[in-house]
Amino acid sequence: MSDETKTDLKPLIQVKQLTKSYRMGEREIPVLRGIDLELHRSQFMLLRGASGAGKSTLLHLIAGLDQPNSGTVEFDGQVVNEMSARRLARLRNLNFGLVFQAYHLFPELDALENVCLPGRIARKSPSKITDRALELLDRVGLGSRVHHRPAELSGGEQQRVAIARAMINEPECILADEPTGNLDTKTGSEIIDLLEEIQDESGALLLVATHDERLVDRVPETLELVDGSFVE
Repeated sequence: MSDETKTDLKPLIQVKQLTKSYRMGEREIPVLRGIDLELHRSQFMLLRGASGAGKSTLLHLIAGLDQPNSGTVEFDGQVVNEMSARRLARLRNLNFGLVFQAYHLFPELDALENVCLPGRIARKSPSKITDRALELLDRVGLGSRVHHRPAELSGGEQQRVAIARAMINEPECILADEPTGNLDTKTGSEIIDLLEEIQDESGALLLVATHDERLVDRVPETLELVDGSFVE
């Protein structure tokens, strides 16, 4: 998306003077230091930085999984960090697709059941959700493994299930936290290809946090976090 196009659109996500610190004993450890950020629909952004730079913390604050010390996160004009827990849960369920390094699949559920789960929580039609889940699993190359449980899948296959699950409710924003962190180089590259293809087809905002230097040349726009602040 060009800079000119962005200026004509209201940002989907707006972060204003966001700070976050954690207490360790008597010490206050700052993680984010006055972050400002605007993200738009159909944007593909890479958030890079070393481990501990604050990437995961920022993604968690954007999705309302944690609360800042100060500042605001707005999603489509709504202040995320002022919402009730119930409203936050619904916002995440319907508007965010979350992909984690550790996959976070339910081990007792097969691939199809894991992908369907957010749609079930949203109380959508069971038959429509099942049909969409089957389509998504086929789209990510797992059409023949829909009834396999996570323990029967490779790391790359589990991440594909997680991506399909993230897309089940057609989110406006996909947040991927180190999605290639547990994968070998070839599989990691395939996962980024898949995320890019799905994002391009869906028109969703895609924000990928990583410390993987191999991805820098793959993504059109990059932000770098160093010690809780963006650097040029």
